[in-house]
Amino acid sequence: MRLLIISIALILVAPNLHAQEHKGSLLSFQQKTTPNFELYGQHHTGLSPWELEASAYNSEISPIEAGAYLSSGYPSYIAISYGLNLAYLYPINSSQLLKAGINVGRFKMNSFDDTVEVGAVLEDEFHESFKPFVEWQWNFSKYISLFAQAGYRFLRTETETVKKILSRYENGLVKSYRVSHNTDFYGSGFELGVGVSLRL
Repeated sequence: MRLLIISIALILVAPNLHAQEHKGSLLSFQQKTTPNFELYGQHHTGLSPWELEASAYNSEISPIEAGAYLSSGYPSYIAISYGLNLAYLYPINSSQLLKAGINVGRFKMNSFDDTVEVGAVLEDEFHESFKPFVEWQWNFSKYISLFAQAGYRFLRTETETVKKILSRYENGLVKSYRVSHNTDFYGSGFELGVGVSLRL
């Protein structure tokens, strides 16, 4: 109970702790959790991916923040995730911001099925990712900001199903084949995160 009262008091007096202009370049680290991550119909629970982002904004010119990110810590068959973030800024007061934005990027697969035989499903090496999110940011000091983020990720995956082997090399390896293309767009799951930003 005492901790709750102290936390509420800190938030209420935050505007007086540090009055700051809403602009700058940030280097941010975020630790995330994904209660249920889905890819290719497989569900993964208890994942804790991390994300590193470089971004910049100046609300005096435009209420938009733009950045680029790199993320890892998903299932082992995903090598890395990378892309861009774009967010609209809504100042609460001189030290707090709300952000509403979208994370657009790609998942690069560490391993994927590309064995060619009739009926086989060939997986793509890259998958497109879209994550709308909301974020609360507190400029704790001149150089440090704390934030919490919540979002829902969507994935676009492409696969090919081998329909017919057309020709082979002398050693028996497949030379050419016919496929049908399949594209899926689906919700991959919620992501929640907390992090810290350093003002450069």
